[in-house]
Amino acid sequence: MLLCHRLHILAVILGWALLPIQCLTIPPPQQARGLLHRRDDRAPDPIDPKIFDAILHYATYAGTYLSAPCKQPPLGAAVVAFTQNDTTATQQTIFRHSDDREVVLAFPGTANPTDIGTDLNFPHTPHPACDGCNVHQGVYEGWLSVAGQTMAQVKTAMQETPDFKFIIIGHRLVRTDSLTIGGGGSLGGGLANLAYVDMQRAGMKVDLVVSFGELAVGNQQYADHVDKIAGASDDNIGMFWRVTHSNDGVPLLPPNALTSIIGQDFIQHRTEFWAQDGPDGETANASTTFRCYGQMSQACNTGQGGIGINPAHVFYPYTVFNQT
Repeated sequence: MLLCHRLHILAVILGWALLPIQCLTIPPPQQARGLLHRRDDRAPDPIDPKIFDAILHYATYAGTYLSAPCKQPPLGAAVVAFTQNDTTATQQTIFRHSDDREVVLAFPGTANPTDIGTDLNFPHTPHPACDGCNVHQGVYEGWLSVAGQTMAQVKTAMQETPDFKFIIIGHRLVRTDSLTIGGGGSLGGGLANLAYVDMQRAGMKVDLVVSFGELAVGNQQYADHVDKIAGASDDNIGMFWRVTHSNDGVPLLPPNALTSIIGQDFIQHRTEFWAQDGPDGETANASTTFRCYGQMSQACNTGQGGIGINPAHVFYPYTVFNQT
């Protein structure tokens, strides 16, 4: 069956709207049912305390600004460059921390109506990373709007300090006295994902990627490609850490219940680190944060029944930031 021109599909997820879909073929039911993620539902393991500490450290960069450039860099870091595309509202900031010997590229998340339009523009578009790779059109267009300038800025920053590590961070987190508040929609995580893949394709050095509440960026082939280049498997955590919280619904967007109907699956990549809240509602900590297996484990965030931009997405649990 073919859906053409101005047919509108009602998205049943909070924050999704009526979206025009152009000429999409609906697969037969057995094919739609075959659009399943590769998951491993074994019980997650306790997180390595060193990894938990690193997540806290990099979350500090994710929590520093609402718009580029950052006016209060964290931990004594300095802003060395920033980019903002006014048409797509896509932005990033590049930090250098001399004591930590790191250059950090940070993408904020959804923060304005243009960003919301980017999030909603989810039909597949091809990505040259691999045969069959398809990605979220809106996020990809957002990344491409700043890609050239961003990659040039990163190259310059790393040439000045070639022995520093290069880290990519995605999401917007805002520090309060008691907890961390995340912005609606995890556009920053998706931008970090696409930046990593294109930088890897360009032969650029990337030491680690950390995303918080990242939406699903691409299809099964793309998720498998990300796992491959990141060295992520059930035996190795790799160099791309996808942090989720409780029943945050945003990592399940775009909703496969909708996209499978039109034959466009969105699958998350490894490696997931899932933060639960404590049994009495206390903030998640190292003892309640776990290393998950598979790409979208039902034993972790995927199986918690979260829908859209819910409290678990708005309130990420890390509280030990030391911002200035």
